[in-house]
This record gives sequence, structure tokens and C-alpha cells, in this order.
Amino acid sequence: MLIKAKHSCNKQIRFSCAEPFRFQRSHDKKIQMKHILTLLLCSLILCLGQAQSSQTQTIRGKVVDKAIGMPLIGVVVMITESNLNTTTDLDGNFVLENVPVGRQIISTQYLGYEPYFSEDLVISSNKEAYLEIGLLEQVEVTETIVVTASGGKDGLGNQAINDLSVISARSFSVEETKRYAASIDDPGRMAAALPGIQSDQDNENDVVIRGNSAFGVLWRMEGLEIPNPSHFGRPGTTGGGISVFSASVIGNTDLSTGGFAAEYGNALSGVFDMRNRRGNMVNREHSVKIGLVGLGVSTEGPIKKGRSSYLVNYRYSTLGVLNAMGLYVVRENVGNNFQDLSFNLTFNSKDNKDEFKIFGIGGLSDERWFTKEDTADWQTYLDYIEERNGSNLGILGFTYRRLINEKSYLKIVLGSVMNHIFLKQSIPNLVNLDINDKDVVEDYDYKTLRSQLHLTYSNKLNNRFRLKTGASLTANTYWLNYTRDLGNGDYTYLDNVQGNTFLLQAYAQASYRPVKKFMLNVGFHALFLTLNNTYSIEPRVSMQYKPFENTTISAAYGLHGKALPIGTYLLQLPNSTGTGITQPNKDLEIAKAHHAILSFQQVIGLGFRLNLEGYYQYTFDNPTSTVVNSGYWFFNERDNYGNRAMVSDGQGQNYGLDLSVEKAFSRSFFLLATGSLFWSEYKSLGDTEWRRTRVDKRWGVSVMGGYEFEFKKGGVLQIGLKNFVSGGLRYTPADFEASKLAGQLVEDTNNYWGASAGTYFRLDGRVAYRKDHKKFSYTISIDVQNITNTKNPRYFIYDRQDIALIARNQSGLLPVLNFQIDF
Repeated sequence: MLIKAKHSCNKQIRFSCAEPFRFQRSHDKKIQMKHILTLLLCSLILCLGQAQSSQTQTIRGKVVDKAIGMPLIGVVVMITESNLNTTTDLDGNFVLENVPVGRQIISTQYLGYEPYFSEDLVISSNKEAYLEIGLLEQVEVTETIVVTASGGKDGLGNQAINDLSVISARSFSVEETKRYAASIDDPGRMAAALPGIQSDQDNENDVVIRGNSAFGVLWRMEGLEIPNPSHFGRPGTTGGGISVFSASVIGNTDLSTGGFAAEYGNALSGVFDMRNRRGNMVNREHSVKIGLVGLGVSTEGPIKKGRSSYLVNYRYSTLGVLNAMGLYVVRENVGNNFQDLSFNLTFNSKDNKDEFKIFGIGGLSDERWFTKEDTADWQTYLDYIEERNGSNLGILGFTYRRLINEKSYLKIVLGSVMNHIFLKQSIPNLVNLDINDKDVVEDYDYKTLRSQLHLTYSNKLNNRFRLKTGASLTANTYWLNYTRDLGNGDYTYLDNVQGNTFLLQAYAQASYRPVKKFMLNVGFHALFLTLNNTYSIEPRVSMQYKPFENTTISAAYGLHGKALPIGTYLLQLPNSTGTGITQPNKDLEIAKAHHAILSFQQVIGLGFRLNLEGYYQYTFDNPTSTVVNSGYWFFNERDNYGNRAMVSDGQGQNYGLDLSVEKAFSRSFFLLATGSLFWSEYKSLGDTEWRRTRVDKRWGVSVMGGYEFEFKKGGVLQIGLKNFVSGGLRYTPADFEASKLAGQLVEDTNNYWGASAGTYFRLDGRVAYRKDHKKFSYTISIDVQNITNTKNPRYFIYDRQDIALIARNQSGLLPVLNFQIDF
């Protein structure tokens, strides 16, 4: 092979060879807001006054075949718009030295493979960047390729890492979770600005996708299923207060919002496929982050240079600081705390055929509601309630990946996920107004241990045809207790229920690319629940066609199923004679949904792309009340396991259009504008007309963007905005006369979800300053959620003093100041 390299933007690198290189070797007292802003301004002025000499950094990485993970030898790796380039070695590794700090785009060229362009990467003076680049093999191979150093490939950012996810799918990076205003390093909060996704509540991170319950989302970490990855998690759903995932440990993530690839099962509405990044295998690096939300410390480095590494992060919340400033995440009589520890250890064999990872997360969170001592302040139940709730999470996983040959690999994932979610809620005697005379109205303690084994085998038979198959076994052990008073005395719905059950899954999918412009994926996924011997066989098909270079048309159909929360099956209720206990929900079916999607994407130049997707989802075998025309549908519950007998005769439908115009970060700015029209409806047992679900907002618009200013003496100032406008959440209106008699809210159960909270509006902002020095770098930032302090109602509650219904609003203005130093 002959390589000629000339390194200017208008020069070319040319090489030719008889055949491509092939793998040969085994391979986040009250102070006024103005004080906070003054502090930030002073910090920025000091920062801007500092000079910076020219700084450079090293970028390391590995280039592999995207389908198999086979290291590729001799790949040309370049810094676009510069004269810096290198080639990969025998193990696919590369090193780019003396790379200027700031934003850079990495590109590659390799005969027989599609060109690769990275997103704009932030290169810091004190933290080496590491990239694992997957290249897609071409269907039609030419004998000679020409590589031109350019500004990147406009409009093609955020492509899914999983090449079998061809529709309603995208990737996002940790840098995006930081860059998006008021995301607070939380993937769930960041995702709320993406097409087809709506937030549920400002102070929680539930992900509502295309009118579906947050229950339907699947979260995976390195292939391990995580039922609820949130601090202050709630039972029967996947949401909570803030993500347990640390931005210092996670890598790039794929998000699918419909028509999932066959490998994704036990999901109805969406999939977050997350990966950990590996620690630096050559140098030790450290980071400290201090902010109003928490304190974080991370460290990484080699265990054995070049072969293994460690990465560890610890976070401890400082939410009490916000409370002391008179800024409340929930409200003034609520205190909360969380902490977590995350780690990832990576080991590679000498011949690079084997990779072994050990990863884990431990998270603790606790929230307390305190009864206001002065009974004159008891306006609503939020003033006199006493509550303690929280969640604890433990994750330990092991992955082993074996490159069998240049065409196939085997991957094994083994791990366990322990969830402990608890709540105890009491209210005082409202007749005597005695703060010391309290009754417990709800008390639950749920523990689940999910031990999992996942196997994956992939074989790329040739550059047109690929087969991927796998199976998994999840052993679910549970300890469940649940007591509640619905106004007629306490009842225990789960009385020390203990046991275990198994969920078995298997899938196979084939991908065929007969020509460069067309791809067809066909497969199936199967679920089997041993608790009641219910199952789901789910066909999946998707296609992608590119009639022109900048135009993509995609379509997909799939059946998707998800097992219900374990406590829903095991709910205990009195039998028909009232003399014993029965479990009427034990035979409920696996909930299922048909997804049909049609997508059109057009790159329109200057880095912009337009995407339009239409979809229809029909859900069936949904839990609903055994009472005819009751209006009760389980997926309208925000959380918990339900408290009534149910049958699998509920139905649902979601249909709509998602439109987005996006410019991935380049030329110092990014922009994402989305608009959604959707309908989310359901039928309970015996219904002949469709009813509106709790999340049937009907429409939503979001606009988000940011700009970076680079200073000649060094430093980068980042400014970002994010705006949400949408229809309001649905709620069940009050029976006002019954509420007056009871002295507290009584809902009109004949009108489930019959009222809207009104139009929702929220404006968020972010200002950050980043500076690199020779021995350290730092970032100071402030994210402000709800800048305008708009009062967005969630629903209405009963005011026992004024004998009126008043709005319970979502979160008001909430600033989050952070300072991070890397060294």
C-alpha cells in the first residue's frame, strides 16, 4: 500500500491498494437570586482576565469494525481542518499528539469502509480524550479513495451507535447532557427536549414518549436491565428525582423511541441503551465538582498501562444548601438527600481478542416531609402531611466479550440489580387539629433483586448480510409490603409477600444490505414469564432507503411487550366471601403494543437536518378494572402497583407526528427545534368510546440552542436557552361537595382525567465558562430552570381554610451553580 499525505485543507491524502487492510492479530438563611448572579459575574470577570498560553492535548482511541468490534489496521485518523493525522496500529489503536485544546472534529478514512466524522469534541488541557470508533463496512468497494481534510459531514450528527436501530433512534453524549440548559447531567431530563418526548413533572425525570406511560421505558447499562435508575425512585415506574448515573462514568448512549431493534425486549415506549466509558489506560486523571446540587469527586487511570484501567466517581448531594437559600426542589417543608458511587474497571487481553469489564453503582436517597407546627398554616394536605420516602439502588455487573474471528463475536453479561423503595406517610387528626395524633395513611417497603444473564452472538457473514442473536434469563426475587387507608380503614395489599420468578427472553435479527442505498432488518423477540406462564412472540421489521445522498426514508413495524411490575401480579384482596385472601391479578397478561412508523429525513445544508416521523401505536392486554365502564386503566397511574382487581382487557392507542429541525454542534453553535401533535387515548373494560389518558397533552413545542464564544487570550463562554410550551397534563377533577364534607380532596371518579391543567410554559437557561491551564482546567456554570418563575399547575388540591380548590404548581425558579476542576 502507498500513502501520500499533504496536510492543508485544500490538499489530499491519496492511497490505493489491491484489497483493504484486514484484522490479522488476536485484538452535575435565604439569599437573593441577585447575589447568585453577582457571584457568577464576578467569577467570569476574573476568568476572562486571565491569559492562557497555547495548550495542547493527546487524543487516544481505537478503530474497529462497527458490526463485530474487530480492530482495523492502518486507518487514517485525522483532525479536520488541520495537518494532524496518524494511522492505527496492529491492534487498531491510534495516538494523536499536540492537538490544540478546544473543540475538534475527528475523521477517519479506510478503504472498504464508510468515512467517519465525530461530533465536536471538547479537548481539555488536563484530560486526555479517548474515542472508540466503529466503522461501517461498505457494500460497494472501490480500489482507490481520496481523503480531503474538511469541516466534517454536515447534518449527520447523533447517529445511533447500534447500526440495527434505523428509525426513531439517536445517540447522545455526556457533553450534551451538560450543554443542554437545566439538564443537570441527567439523561432523562435532557431527553425531554428531544422529538416525541414530553416531561411529566419539573422536579422529576420521568420520560413520557409519544403519549406512553414512563413505565414502558427500558434502561440498560452495558446490557444489564435497570428497572429504575433514579434517586427518589418510585415503584411501578422508571422515574424519580435525579438519575443515579454519573456523567463522569457513562459514555455515549442510544435512545430509541419506537420500532426498536429485535434485541430490545421488555419495553413498550422507549429504550436507553447506556455504556460506561473506560478509564485512561496511560495517565492518571482527577476531577472535583462542587455545586448547589452536590459534590462530586472522580479519578481514573491505568491498572496496567495500555491493558487495563479504573474509573471511579462519588457524588454527595448538597440540596440542603438550596433549601437554606429559600430555593426548594419540592417545597419549604421538605428536605432531601442523595449520594452514589459508580465505578468501571476494564481489562484487555494481550492479543486484544478478549475484553472484561466490572462495573457497579451504589445509590442512596432519602426525602422527608415535615408537618408545619402552626396549625394555622394547614392550608392543604401538603402543609400537614408527614412523610419519609426514598430509594436505594445497588448494581454489580460483569461483561466478557470474545472476538472469535474477523467475522464474529460472543458477549456475556452477568449481574444483579437490587432496588429498595420505601414510603411511610401520616396525617394528623383534622378534627382536633392535634399535631401529635397522627394516623398512617400509606406505608410500603419494596425490595427486589434481579439477577441476570445475557448472551449475545453476532456474525457478519459478508459485507451485505449480518446475523445477531441472543438470550437472557432474569431471576426476580422480591420482598413486598404495602398498607394503605383509602378512607375506610387500613388495608394490607401486600403482606410480607416473598418469593421469586423468572423472565426468559430470546431474539434473533438479520440485517441485509443488497446495495449501498437500502437496508432491511428482520427479526423477532420472545418473552416468557414463569410466574403465570404468560408469553409474547414479537415480530420486528425495519427498512431504510436513501434515494439521494442527503435523503433518508425509513419505516418500521414491531410488536413489543413488557411484563407488569411484580407487585401488580401479587396484590392481595379479600375473596368474595370476605373470609380469606385472593390474588386476582396473578394471571394478568404481558402488556403489548404494535408500533408502526414512517420517517423522512433530509439534510438541508449548513449543518441542518429536518426529520418528520408519523406513527401509530395500538396497545392491548392492558390492566384495567374488573368493573365495567369504570374508567380505570393501570397505565394512568404515575407509580405503585395498583389497589384493585384487574383484567387484561384494557386498550390504548397513540398516534401523531413529530417534526424536528436540528443542527448538531458545529461552527460554535447548536440548535434543536421540535414540534409534536399527538393523541393518547384508552378504553377500560366495556368502553365503546376512547377516553383521554393522563398524559394526553395533544401538542408540544420545544426550542433549544446554544452558542460558544472563544476568547483570543483563551477561555470559552457558553450561553444556552431551552423553551418548552405544551398542552397541560390531565387530572381527575374534584367532587367539590364531597370534598367540603370530608375536609380534603375527593376526586370525581365518574370523570377520570376529565380536566386539563392548562398550557405549560417553561424557559431554562445556562451560562458556563471553561478555561484550560497547563496543569489544570476548570468550568464554572449556572443552570436556571424556569427563569421566568412561571406557575405551571400540575393539578388542583383542596384548601380546607378557604374551602376552595387551588392549583398545586410545578417547580418555580431553580438555579444550579457548579464549579468543576480537572487535573
